[in-house]
Amino acid sequence: MSKQAFIVVGLGYGDEGKGTITDYLVRKYKAHTVIRFNGGSQAAHHVVSPEGVTHCFSQFGSGTLSLDVNSYLSSYMVVDPLAIELENKALEEKRITNALTHLTIDQNCLVVTPFHKIINRMQETCRGENRHGSCGKGVGQTILDGRYLKGKALLIKDLVEKQTTFQKLKFLWQIKLDLAQQIVAEHRNNQELELYLAKLQNPTYVEELVEYYKEFASKVTIGNEKSLAEVLTKEGTVIFEGAQGVLLDFERGFWPHVTKSCTTFNNAEELLQKIDYKGDIRKIGVLRAYSTRHGAGPFVAEDKELTLKIPDFHNGTNPWQSVFRVGWFDLLAAKYACQIVGKLDGLAITNIDRLCETKEWKICVGYQYKNVGINEVKEFFELSSDKSKLITDIKIPVETSQKHQEKLGELLKKCQGVYQNFVPQESKSLPKIAMAREYLSFIEDKLGVSIKIFSFGVTANDKQDTLG
Repeated sequence: MSKQAFIVVGLGYGDEGKGTITDYLVRKYKAHTVIRFNGGSQAAHHVVSPEGVTHCFSQFGSGTLSLDVNSYLSSYMVVDPLAIELENKALEEKRITNALTHLTIDQNCLVVTPFHKIINRMQETCRGENRHGSCGKGVGQTILDGRYLKGKALLIKDLVEKQTTFQKLKFLWQIKLDLAQQIVAEHRNNQELELYLAKLQNPTYVEELVEYYKEFASKVTIGNEKSLAEVLTKEGTVIFEGAQGVLLDFERGFWPHVTKSCTTFNNAEELLQKIDYKGDIRKIGVLRAYSTRHGAGPFVAEDKELTLKIPDFHNGTNPWQSVFRVGWFDLLAAKYACQIVGKLDGLAITNIDRLCETKEWKICVGYQYKNVGINEVKEFFELSSDKSKLITDIKIPVETSQKHQEKLGELLKKCQGVYQNFVPQESKSLPKIAMAREYLSFIEDKLGVSIKIFSFGVTANDKQDTLG
């Protein structure tokens, strides 16, 4: 048996269908392990098994409904032990009783504590109508602590030793408590913020968490570089499952509406390079047949009527991300994402069946800008040669900077989409792939990447591929 690795990355703002594609690849290639390589508990990867079991995967790999598959949380993941316990209980209720025994967590994963969540939610609450679109899970706060606190940040390996856990947790608690007090002082008479502060002031918080984390560490397998090398040198297939999407990438996304982690192929490729992986590697970019965005940020192709026509089954309004937004396929955003990640071995297009519920389809093929000078625009966009003020591409700067990405985000908010219409063939007997053939061929041609996986429904049985 040969070795092969698939790396699955979303090319949008998240919610592209990475979970269902991971599940499909696990089942088709009988993968032995799913490796998570970015993000944390804010992931919401919905999978429906052919038997009708539905689960929203957060930290376990999205192949877990196949009972013999292992999950490996690499060092690039941030891990919330409390959320893992809750997710495991949800799986047990669905008769998936071996998920925890099939889980390995790298010893160097940062730990998301309740302190991180509280500060995350307080900061987002303070932003009011200018929220960044955080999921409120404390993931970004934890990643920042890893960058700035260095050795004082709490890692999974620390949970094995109670004294180390206590010292690091107490330090985290003190600095988060101090920050929370500053936030409340700056926003007086805000009852919501005061409630968060009161929760954080619990004098037994640290001791309670120490005991809980010690028990958690005894239940899971804690891995290291050698453990991962053993997984990757094993014969058979591994699936690297990404989280969020390239348009939310910390460096290349549209500031400030970004995640704090790298959402491209980079982390997965580095893990493979460290052990000099000898198997085949195939990089798959995932997109819906239309666009979506959950929460705040630029979304040029948004269409409120389409949002009503094809509401999402699994994503809705929540206190942190707010509304789930739907729009037409955005060719410029997709090209931008493809350029960022480099060579792709294929695209996976999901939710084609949902698009088939509408009578007319559109693709956003350009942007029109208003109330912005041409000199300001041309630094960030490719423009048509005529005088139509048509943006044809989003430029990729040689060097990234937060200032550039923030300005790009502001300009995108001032753009309107220019669309090309497609009328699907109407026939009750015609397969959906035939109905969508012209539409999908147009996307392939303009992106210069072949569509290798076609998804016409929620289960693995509803997918077709030309992977070979």
